[in-house]
Order: sequence, then structure tokens, then C-alpha cells
Amino acid sequence: VCPFPTESMDNRLLHIYSRLRRLALKMLHEILGEIRTGLFVPTYFEKGIGTRDEGSLTPVRLTLTSGSSVLLSGKIDRVDIYENDGKLYFRVVDYKSGKHTFSLDEVRSGMDIQLILYLFALSGAMPNSTPAGAQYLFASTEKGITEIKRSGLLLDDDAVSAASNGEMENVYTKSLTKQTLEEMQQL
Repeated sequence: VCPFPTESMDNRLLHIYSRLRRLALKMLHEILGEIRTGLFVPTYFEKGIGTRDEGSLTPVRLTLTSGSSVLLSGKIDRVDIYENDGKLYFRVVDYKSGKHTFSLDEVRSGMDIQLILYLFALSGAMPNSTPAGAQYLFASTEKGITEIKRSGLLLDDDAVSAASNGEMENVYTKSLTKQTLEEMQQL
């Protein structure tokens, strides 16, 4: 990853490289743990919305009060799928390089709609499926201790919660805001 041999790096660059390496390994360990214990299967990576990529989803169209519309495009970092009793569930995972806390108030005010737009785009593309949630995944360092954290929403459904956590009770969902399907649809 680093284009320089370690012996040619100064102390500052060595420190930055070492810190990034620790964060990357910690994040990877967290993601692998979640995949290994849970039932959701990572299915799409960098899934396009309104892009020229093959298999890109239709752009999200928002109609303004003036009657004109805005087309939104982007890429979803990861989409996980879970199937249970013939029902298909999907969740969105968005990786953040810094701390990003999900807030229902900010969603309702229109300030932080990224995850909701991703769910909306996927719902339109997967009509016989149910949104199971959406989350930001990031590393947070406080008082010298780095933790991997999640912030977002989760469908208030015991099967979805169990599929998200696997054998680990609420480890991967404890910080997520539970919402009924109706509440998610209203967002």
C-alpha cells in the first residue's frame, strides 16, 4: 500500500503509516467477525446509483415544489443480503473515514439523507425485498483507544437482529436505532 520502503520514511510518515495500518487491521477484524457470525452476506460492493457502471441502479429522482426535479447518483459501499423463510432483506453499510453519527432529526430536516437515499434506491430496484437497515461504519479514537463503531438504523425485527449479530448478542447492532418498516418507509 505504501509506495516507500520503511527505511526511507521519516518518523512522522512511519507514525502515520503505522496508525493507518492499525486502523485498517482493526476495521478488517471487525468486518470479518460480523460476516463470520452473522447471516447477512455481502453481495454488492461499490454499487452504482445513476452511474454508467454495468448494473447501476436507477438514479433517485426528487421532485421539487417548483415541479422540477433533481437526479441523485452515487455509490453504495456495501449491500448485504439475508434470506429467511422466503423473504429477502437487504442492508446498506457505508464506510466513513471519520466519525459520522446518524441522526433521525437530521434525516427529517433533509440534512443527512445519504443512507435513506441508498435504501430508497435499493427498494426501487428490489421490489420484493425488505430494507433491514443502514449504517455508517467508522473508527473512533477517544483517550488513545480506538474502537470500531456503527451508527444508523435497523429494522425492529427479531429475525433481522439475530441475523445481524449471529452468535454475538447485540454486538453489531447495539448502537443502531430500531425502526419499524412503516417508520423506515416514512423516512
